[in-house]
Amino acid sequence: MSKKNGKNIKCPQCGKTRYRKLALIKKGIKYCSQKCANESRKGKIPKNLKYARSRSPMQKGHKPFIKCGPEHWAYQKENPSYRAVHAWIVKKYGKAKQCENTKCVYPRKNKRGYMMFAPKSYQWANISGTYKRDRADFKELCASCHKLFDLHKILL
Repeated sequence: MSKKNGKNIKCPQCGKTRYRKLALIKKGIKYCSQKCANESRKGKIPKNLKYARSRSPMQKGHKPFIKCGPEHWAYQKENPSYRAVHAWIVKKYGKAKQCENTKCVYPRKNKRGYMMFAPKSYQWANISGTYKRDRADFKELCASCHKLFDLHKILL
């Protein structure tokens, strides 16, 4: 048989009395239910939140000063990587939106005989293979034309 070692406490939110164990009373739980505890916290800023009242520079409307392009410390002018050049072209000119291959025809049938009405995606294709930051070195192609171009099956 276990002994009860708690007390009946009065909920400060709703006024009901309820039995609480001594361990819960020591933790500081003084509400009759989780619902009353949540209602008591509405509109209050938590004490453990260190900077609850201060606003970040982005909330105040300030733009952060971020260097990009030639001013950035990691910018490589001479030998940029494959990813860096593709990230540059997308940032500068946006995603590819059309196929610049004049022989690309839609609607057409694919290899399996299904009708394709439009390409699923468009991609930036590098023409020379040297990967320099130059718009003239890139073409917008649909995925199928890009694959054929990389396999040297079509010329642009």
